[in-house]
Amino acid sequence: MYEYEYESHLNDVPVNACYRHSWVAYAKVIRRLLFMSVISAGISWAAVNNIEHVEMRIVTMVIGSSIFIISLAINIYSLFYLKSVYVYTDPDGVWLYSGILPWNKGIRGVKWRDVEEASYHTGFLSWLFKSYTIHVGHRFTKTSEILVDNLNRGNKAVENINMMHKTILDAERESLD
Repeated sequence: MYEYEYESHLNDVPVNACYRHSWVAYAKVIRRLLFMSVISAGISWAAVNNIEHVEMRIVTMVIGSSIFIISLAINIYSLFYLKSVYVYTDPDGVWLYSGILPWNKGIRGVKWRDVEEASYHTGFLSWLFKSYTIHVGHRFTKTSEILVDNLNRGNKAVENINMMHKTILDAERESLD
């Protein structure tokens, strides 16, 4: 948890807690890159060793190289995108910031008054690596919910969100009385 390291969407409101992706999310991207590298190397190797026609060998080598370059570009983008994603809470609600390109940067979230509940999904690997999928429900619509996989210490994020939500609801009830 990083306290007060980020600014909220209101710029002058302090952030209570901030959570980022776990190393497990990055490992998935690296694994995908390695898999695509092996495929492109296999295509290139097959072209060099099994194709007798020079023109076909060149075409197959270009295809293998193209697969590698496109895969590399997509996976580098994925790594930077993962780095840009974080979930934070402030006095207004729970927010998800993401995006690296100017046209897809943005913040979406759920205000405290609309939070249904926060939960996390666990399994053996999630428990082992402390990398959880979190879900922050919106009480009126499913399209405004926050769902983030492989969040580092997502269980703590959910505990924090539910505790803050309860505190804010209790304060609202007391102010009405």
